[in-house]
Amino acid sequence: IALAAAMYANNKKTQAQAEFDSLEADEPNDPTPLLTHVRMLIKDKLCDRIEGKAFDWYQKHPDDIQTVLNIAQALAANDDATAQKAAENILKMAFKDHGDDIRLVGTLAVLMQKIERNDEAAEFYKRVIEIRPDDVVSLNNLAWILCEYQDKHAEALDLAQRGLKLAPKYIDLIDTRGMAYYRMGKFTDAIRDFTDCIKLYPQETAAVTAVHFHLARAFAKVKDADNALQNLNKAMSLNEKLGGLSPGDLAEAKQLLEQLSKEGG
Repeated sequence: IALAAAMYANNKKTQAQAEFDSLEADEPNDPTPLLTHVRMLIKDKLCDRIEGKAFDWYQKHPDDIQTVLNIAQALAANDDATAQKAAENILKMAFKDHGDDIRLVGTLAVLMQKIERNDEAAEFYKRVIEIRPDDVVSLNNLAWILCEYQDKHAEALDLAQRGLKLAPKYIDLIDTRGMAYYRMGKFTDAIRDFTDCIKLYPQETAAVTAVHFHLARAFAKVKDADNALQNLNKAMSLNEKLGGLSPGDLAEAKQLLEQLSKEGG
């Protein structure tokens, strides 16, 4: 396996292919040569070949979910749309036969959210929660989608509350609950949650950037311009160093900063 990988890395791809083919033929039930080969193919963005290999393995090993999952996750880790589509195809192939496998369902949920197909992601997160009701990560991610993409703010709040009963110090859930409060016009509750998040998150991180922005918006809603400006400037400063604001958030932050500056004279 190491020899085949070294050949591939040194651009001796024909010899490497022959070596991988021989390994896979000699050990048809060992996924290690396949997974090593897949890692090489990912570097060359040969997604069609990877997808074909995954389908072939699955046909021969229909109960081996972990191998196809490993292949799909390696593809999904890329920002390349073709790789992500191949990951989706592989996962959905296995999902047809193993719809109750939480590993598959959860990976599909995360992938759909990553590529911003949030309605599909929500359905997969719901399925995860049906299988594992105490999955607080899925509770948080579903609540966020309901709040920010489906305008189901009360439902999002209920899910966040449910998750926080299971994990009271789960900071992302506190932030999500704060967003639900904010969207519902409960700005004092939102300010409390966002303030708690800033205390709990490790400082000088991208996560804190977003919370300062959330807090600034909430303070602006209650006409507390000083605290709004303070948090907005902090968010902008952290974003320059660490990131954390989406392009949409950044545009909104700049607009709010201009508005508050004008109001302050």
